[in-house]
Amino acid sequence: MIKKASYGLIALLSMAFVIAKIHTAQALTTGNTVYIPIYSHVYHGNMDWTKKPESKQMAVMVSVRNTDTRTPITITSIKYYGSDGKLVRDESDKAKTLAPLAAMELFVENKDSSGGAGANYVITFTAPAPVDPPIMEALHTNFWAPGSVVFTTKGEAIQSR
Repeated sequence: MIKKASYGLIALLSMAFVIAKIHTAQALTTGNTVYIPIYSHVYHGNMDWTKKPESKQMAVMVSVRNTDTRTPITITSIKYYGSDGKLVRDESDKAKTLAPLAAMELFVENKDSSGGAGANYVITFTAPAPVDPPIMEALHTNFWAPGSVVFTTKGEAIQSR
């Protein structure tokens, strides 16, 4: 009986996860500013003798994907901010035009702790005509024996003033 209930619960949770992952169509846009959370390290375990939690450095790959099948988008600004909200570096020299369905990547090295656990990228794009909004995500990784950490964060459109 417990085994059947466990299978039922697993099936229900799986269905909820799939439903939550269904992508809803967003309104077409000619540009926007997107905020992407970045964790250059994550806290885990216990507090050390200095009363600080243990942490693990993360490598981060940010992916910017033009999802429109007909129109290019132009990345116009790429800025990396730290946990304190201060600009760590302006990477706008990496800005470029992405063809339909093209992608670009940005990378934060595992050894780069300059942003902190509350870092973020703020990326601005424009388009010559209304386009499907691009997908901007960050893949965080750290591989070591005997375990590894891998997770993603999703960019969210923000109002820039």
